Amino acid sequence: MLMNVDVVIAGAGAAGLSAAIELGRRGINVVILECLDKDDYRGPRTYLINSRSMEHLRRWGIADRLAERNPIDPEMQPDVIFATRLNGYLLHRFDRPFVGTERVEEAAENAQWIPQRSIEETMIELVNTMPTVKLLWRHALVSFTEVEDGVSCVATDPDGKEFEISGKYLVGADGSKSLVRKSLGIRLQGRGNMLAAFVYHVRVPELKRISKVGHSSFYWFVNGSYGGYSGVTINCVREGEYSIGSFPCPPGIDASDEAQVRKVIYAGFGEETPMEFIGGRSYNMHAIIAPEMLRGRVAIAGDAAHLLPNLGGFGFNVGLLDGVDIGWKLAYLLKGWGGDRLLLSYQNERQEALNWVAKIQIENVDVLSHDIYMPGLEDDTPEGERLRQRAKEIIVREKTQEFHSLGTQKGYRLTKSEIISDDGSPPAPTDAIQYFQTSRPGSLAPHAWLTDGSSLYDHFGPEFTLVVRDGSAAEVDSTIAVDVPIKVLVLPDPAIAKLYDTRFTLVRPDQMVAWRGDELPEDLAGLMARLTGRAASAATH
Repeated sequence: MLMNVDVVIAGAGAAGLSAAIELGRRGINVVILECLDKDDYRGPRTYLINSRSMEHLRRWGIADRLAERNPIDPEMQPDVIFATRLNGYLLHRFDRPFVGTERVEEAAENAQWIPQRSIEETMIELVNTMPTVKLLWRHALVSFTEVEDGVSCVATDPDGKEFEISGKYLVGADGSKSLVRKSLGIRLQGRGNMLAAFVYHVRVPELKRISKVGHSSFYWFVNGSYGGYSGVTINCVREGEYSIGSFPCPPGIDASDEAQVRKVIYAGFGEETPMEFIGGRSYNMHAIIAPEMLRGRVAIAGDAAHLLPNLGGFGFNVGLLDGVDIGWKLAYLLKGWGGDRLLLSYQNERQEALNWVAKIQIENVDVLSHDIYMPGLEDDTPEGERLRQRAKEIIVREKTQEFHSLGTQKGYRLTKSEIISDDGSPPAPTDAIQYFQTSRPGSLAPHAWLTDGSSLYDHFGPEFTLVVRDGSAAEVDSTIAVDVPIKVLVLPDPAIAKLYDTRFTLVRPDQMVAWRGDELPEDLAGLMARLTGRAASAATH
C-alpha cells in the first residue's frame, strides 16, 4: 500500500492534533500516525489547559465543548492549597489562580482545570469531522527519507505490516523519545536532569474525608518528613481519582517501588488510607530545547522538540502552540500563500517563545517544598504559628508567578522573526505574572470584550485580519488587492480602539501582530509577500 498526502504527522498528542487542525481547516491532506490505540492508558499527565491554549480552542469552535466534558469532581475547587499535610495546617490558598472567577478583559478564555485526556478527546472529535485529515491508531512511523519533492515514510499498521507514505512534509510530534528527532541527530540542549520526581495515578476514596485544609483540585505539602523532601502534590483527576507526585523524589526513595512511594504519599496525607495504584512512573525534570526544530522538509514539535518542567502545566500548552504555528505555516506554504521564509520562521519564533517560558519555569523549580520548610513548622505553638506565617510569605513571594501566569502565557514577544515588521517603537514591558497588552508587532493582538458579549477575537478572520481604528470596511476593502485572504475589521468602540496605537494593524491567523502603521503601504502586495515569507524582509516598515 502506498499513501500520498501533503503532510505526515507522527503523534496524536497536543502538538500533532493542533497541527492537524490548522491544516485540516484549510483543506490540506494530512495523515496522523499514532502508535497507541485510542483507549490505551497513557498514565498521569497534565490537568490544565491555560488561557492562551483555550483561545485557540475558541477559534476552532470547541472551547464550550471542552468545558462540558470536564470530569473533575465539582466539590474539588480549582484552587491551589499549600499545607503541611492533608490533615495538617493550611499555609496558603491561591483562590482559582488559573481559571479565575470571572472573565478577564485581556483574554478571550479562562483556563480550564481538566485532564489532558479530555482535552485531546475534544480535539480528536474535531479532527474526525475534517474530510482531509485521517487519524490512524496503532500505526507507527518506522523510518523516513527526505527526497527531492517531499518525505518518503515507512510505517507499520496494527498487524506490524510495513507500508509507505509519501508526504510533502513530515511533522514529528512523537514525544520525548522522538524517532524523528533522533533520526535527524538533534539533541535537546539546556538544563537537563534538574531533579528526579515521580507521578502516580491512584484511587483514594477517602481523600476528601481526610482533608482538614479544604477541598481543592491541587494540593502542595510542606513538612518535615524525609528531611523536608516530601513535597507531595495532588491533582484531582475525577471523583475519587488523583494524580499524586513528588518533586523532588525524597533522597533514598526508589520511585519505581510502589511500597516506598506509598509511604511518601501517606506522609503528605498525614495518615494511611486505602489507596489503589492505577499507573505511574518516575521521571527526571528538564528545561531542554532542540537547537533545531526544522530541517529541510521535516519539523519537530511538542515533547519531541522540548522538555520543560511540568510546574504550571506548560509542557502540554507550549506543545499545542507549536502545532498551531507549524500548522498554519505549512498550510500557507502548500496553498501558495507563503514561501520558504515562512516555514523557517517556525523555528525562530517558537524557540524565542520557548526560551521565555523555560526561563520562568526554571525560576519556579528553584523554590520547592524543601526550600520552604523550616524545623518547627508543624508545632502547635506560637513559634509554630510564626513559622507558618513566614512560610506563607515565602509561598506568596516565590510561587505566585507559577499559578498567576497570564504574563507568561500571553506576554512573550517575537523580536527576531523575519516575517514580523518591527516598527522601531519601544518594546512593551514583559512580566511573568502581569500581562501588558500592546499592538506592537511581534506581540499578541490586544483583546477586549464587546458590548454584545462577544470577544474581539471572535470577529477576526480565519486568515489575516486588518484591524482598522476608524473609517469604513468598504473604503479599506477597495484598496486591498492581494492574493492572501484578509478580513477588514473596523473597531466598533472608541474604548477598544485605544488599545491599537495606529490606524491600521495587521494580525496573523495565530492572532499575533505582524505589522502596523497609520497609512497602508503603497505596495501592500509586497508587504504581504514579506510577511508570508515569499520575499526578503529588507524593509517591512
